[in-house]
Amino acid sequence: MMLATNRGVAVTIATNGGFCVTTG
Repeated sequence: MMLATNRGVAVTIATNGGFCVTTG
């Protein structure tokens, strides 16, 4: 699981996905 930003961590867990999220 790749975590980009603090918000990305929550988004990744919420979406239950293993992709890198970079929404700022």
